[in-house]
Amino acid sequence: MKKRPDITPKVLETDSLHHDLRTHITAIISLSNLIKKSGTQNQTNHLIDAIHLAADNALAIMDGGVREPAQPCMDGTSLQQCLSDFRTLALGLVHSTSSSFSLTLHDTIKDLPPIILDVAQLHRVLMLLLDNALAYAGPADISLAAKLHSQSQQLQITLCDTGTGFGQEDPEKLFMPYHRGAKVPEKSGSGLGLWSARNIISVMGGTITAQRNSPKGACFQILLPLIPVFSQSDEENAAYSEEQASSKALSDLSILVVDDNKTNHLILGEMLKAMDIRVHHAVSAEQALQALKQTIPDLIFMDIRMPDIDGWALARTIRNDKRWEKIPLIATSSDKAPKSLVLFDGWQQRPIRAADLVSHIRNNI
Repeated sequence: MKKRPDITPKVLETDSLHHDLRTHITAIISLSNLIKKSGTQNQTNHLIDAIHLAADNALAIMDGGVREPAQPCMDGTSLQQCLSDFRTLALGLVHSTSSSFSLTLHDTIKDLPPIILDVAQLHRVLMLLLDNALAYAGPADISLAAKLHSQSQQLQITLCDTGTGFGQEDPEKLFMPYHRGAKVPEKSGSGLGLWSARNIISVMGGTITAQRNSPKGACFQILLPLIPVFSQSDEENAAYSEEQASSKALSDLSILVVDDNKTNHLILGEMLKAMDIRVHHAVSAEQALQALKQTIPDLIFMDIRMPDIDGWALARTIRNDKRWEKIPLIATSSDKAPKSLVLFDGWQQRPIRAADLVSHIRNNI
């Protein structure tokens, strides 16, 4: 691997963005060329659908994770449709190669309850894995499979190929930034695709690993947590419904969610929207302060660990401003609550349940 002494987190982030955009733009060009050779209107329509999907993913990448996916909540049927849409794109891309592509959906997918899943990010990861297979596997059979993992009860998505594989190399090295392996020095590329895929899956709360395929090739296995729209028990749901019915309508409320993590926005936002609460989003302290100048919310859920200006500093700024000092502030974090909250009216540790949100709202509004 060529050493890059100039690497900084910002350089790595920029290079990764360029790589991901290049992957999708290249796909759009390839699919457009196939339309020129298309023999039937039906085939043309499928290719156009694939182009739209690749373009939509590229827009989501350019928006830096702020853009909300079209289908944040999914059940088994919509997940099958999501993966079938990706199959359309994949078939278009492998059409001009000597490779093939297949999709297998296990019966366990059909019965999934409504879950929160970032479709745009999932498509982005699958695109990176497919691009990696087409670039390095050579002519190969590429297969995508999805099922419910029997032991962990997580969503398991596996992409395998029958190409040259990665030999005796440590599979963990494949996910290192700028690593391209000793077997493919003649191939063009930045060596950031798999690193970017792991980074995205990590943000989604999942894991991705590489394994050797049998008899040859490579497999990449993704495990994603199944986050239900409401994760509490039936008893908690009943208590929540009773409290909601007997109090002030939650639809009268406006809440600002401040977090630099798109998945956290998605989870918290969908839970609040399910209560008919108007939700506003900010992905940084600076954006939150700008939002407050436009609209004063009834309550703010604020992530503690944000780059540049963290939650503590943002809370201090809000408390020191006469316009906003009385807004209830609830900290959100993966850490346990400290002994003293000082600037905050409450602390919510992840994972977050709907009953927890209702409790914070009732106690502070």
